[in-house]
Amino acid sequence: MESSPHSNIGKITARVTIYQRIVCFSVFAAVVGFFVFLWISSRGDVDLERLFGICGFKQRHGLPCPGCGITTSSLHFVRGHFIKAFYIQPTGAIMCIAMAAMGLLCLSRAIFGTRLIPAGVSISNAVKYLLLSVVIIFACGWAVTLARAIAARS
Repeated sequence: MESSPHSNIGKITARVTIYQRIVCFSVFAAVVGFFVFLWISSRGDVDLERLFGICGFKQRHGLPCPGCGITTSSLHFVRGHFIKAFYIQPTGAIMCIAMAAMGLLCLSRAIFGTRLIPAGVSISNAVKYLLLSVVIIFACGWAVTLARAIAARS
């Protein structure tokens, strides 16, 4: 049976090189390492406050910075308290979900050697949209934590 000339299957599941598989597996290993570090920190074996310090923005202005609560949210996420992680700082929970998804997609690409993104997709456009999404997520998360801090003052 002949394949249709209008089929996009070859473009969507194009093969990847050995180098790309190694890079994808390295990304997967880095994501796993990050979550293992958070898990060890959540047990109290690593003092993150001593490692990273206290937020200077919050000390100076009395309001949370855009990143305030992300570490705490991530620690709750690795403990399995997903709703609490999202409540503490939505950005932290969303970033953990995105990192886990990225790690799984990279593992899939490293093992099966196929890419799910069509070959014609511009990487520069994908990076632009990804960065825009990160900025929007940070802004929304900061708005939530600012609203909570202001409400707590009243």
